[in-house]
Amino acid sequence: MVAEQRGLCAYCMQTISPHGPLDYPAPQGNGGTRIEHFLPREDYAEDMYEWSNLLGACVGYYGRPGHWDETCDRAKKATLSPVHPCRFPPDVAALFTYRRAGTSSRLLLIESADAGGRAAIEVLNLNAQHLAERRREVQVRISREIAKQKDVRRQKSLLGSLLVAFTEPDARGTLPAFAPIGAQYVRRKLEALGGQR
Repeated sequence: MVAEQRGLCAYCMQTISPHGPLDYPAPQGNGGTRIEHFLPREDYAEDMYEWSNLLGACVGYYGRPGHWDETCDRAKKATLSPVHPCRFPPDVAALFTYRRAGTSSRLLLIESADAGGRAAIEVLNLNAQHLAERRREVQVRISREIAKQKDVRRQKSLLGSLLVAFTEPDARGTLPAFAPIGAQYVRRKLEALGGQR
């Protein structure tokens, strides 16, 4: 599952690993990737071991004991999400857009014009503060790298390289955390510079 999903949680797009957490503070005792049953086991026991029903998910909680902020399958519990992340043609990422909560905000919220997309955001708690902050950090890092470039030609070159990094798996077959968000932001920047690839 981790390999098929390019090392990203099926829901929030944080890095997952079969060997434990790689890129975020995790609760003590975190076992790494969780096996998520898209169709809840309680109601769909006959699909429990169907490969198409199994997804790799992050640990799904953040914070400290007694104050967990649950996301992804931990927030979903036995609720059936209206959007399957691997079955939406052609790309589930096309259902979602991102916007800052305000001009000075450290949060990047996920939104959807689609009713099913909005319901999935709610059920999976995808606008939890820690996720919104980490999504925004991806954009901030990209903006800082662009600002270091002296001219438009170098900015376009950098953005082209970043687009490859966010859309093509590395030598280990993985993508960086929140890759679809990075790719969407890079494409917007390229369009603004007149250099969409």
